[in-house]
Amino acid sequence: MVEKGVSPTVETYNLLINGYGQRGHFVRCFEFLDEMDKAGIKPNVISHGSLINCLCKDRKLIDAEIVLADMIGRGVSPNAERYNMLIEASCSLSKLKDAFRFFDEMIQSGIDATLVTHNTLINGLGRNGRVKEAEDLFLQMAGKGCNPDVITYHSLISGYAKSVNTQKCLEWYDKMKMLGIKPTVGTFHPLICACRKEGVVKMEKMFQEMLQMDLVPDQFVYNEMIYSYAEDGNVPKAMSLHQQMVDQGVDSDKVTYNCLILAYLRDRRVSETKHLVDDMKAKGLVPKVDTYNILVKGHCDLKDFNGAYFWYREMVDGGLLLNASMCYQLISGLREEGMLREAQIVSSELSSRGLNN
Repeated sequence: MVEKGVSPTVETYNLLINGYGQRGHFVRCFEFLDEMDKAGIKPNVISHGSLINCLCKDRKLIDAEIVLADMIGRGVSPNAERYNMLIEASCSLSKLKDAFRFFDEMIQSGIDATLVTHNTLINGLGRNGRVKEAEDLFLQMAGKGCNPDVITYHSLISGYAKSVNTQKCLEWYDKMKMLGIKPTVGTFHPLICACRKEGVVKMEKMFQEMLQMDLVPDQFVYNEMIYSYAEDGNVPKAMSLHQQMVDQGVDSDKVTYNCLILAYLRDRRVSETKHLVDDMKAKGLVPKVDTYNILVKGHCDLKDFNGAYFWYREMVDGGLLLNASMCYQLISGLREEGMLREAQIVSSELSSRGLNN
């Protein structure tokens, strides 16, 4: 371009900074800023903004703040979007002190905080267990005429779910419905999790409300519901819901199969767990330690030590290790069952890991 006598513009450099920044080549980005200086091309808010965004995504918060200071030093006024990038990066790193420092700085600079600003801070506070402060910020936000949206409510519900406060989760859920703000499928993730401690009936009620809103449950929701039925040993409900999941075109994952295996074991249907594992493998889902732990523990709890040893053997032969406490339980059960050879094998394999029985 330069060789042909075409001079690069600020837009040209902006594209280069963004492109190199997305690839993590930040040294080159700073070189472009220097080149712009030498060529008498003044960087604009996009030049710095692209670099700040890329640095934030790469978790280089200090460097991003240096770029912000450089931007201001060059007389380029940052906007709310630039501050939002820094606030979001700070929150994602749980650096809430920095997030609120940027928030205060933007307000003092006469830049109005946006809905995105408030949502990011509320979410950051909630994820770090500071739900009361998140609620206070919500009230301040509403007082400034910044209307909350579904993301705001989702963040508060998630925060209270993380703090294991089901009552507050449901209160905020009711508030958003009263205001005509329709929850998303994602909103039901923390709601259903929060309702788990209230029992499967409460979870079912939430699940039905979701369906009445014409929302299609996703993999996470189905897995949570199937797990709740598995915990109750309600195989018919678990299998029925799994079939509904399949009919809706929602893929089953390893968590789904773990839940179904647990359901069968709770219902003492040990022979059918093999079919589930085979089906799981046929779909390209390779059982890992968590699946085998469920299988071995489930068979041990049912005093089916022959079955427990079968799964233990498959697990070890596949290069996976059962946790020590389960090994001890299995060895004890095998001895009680008179399967002394198998007990000795497990004991020897445990000793080879430096653990004594």
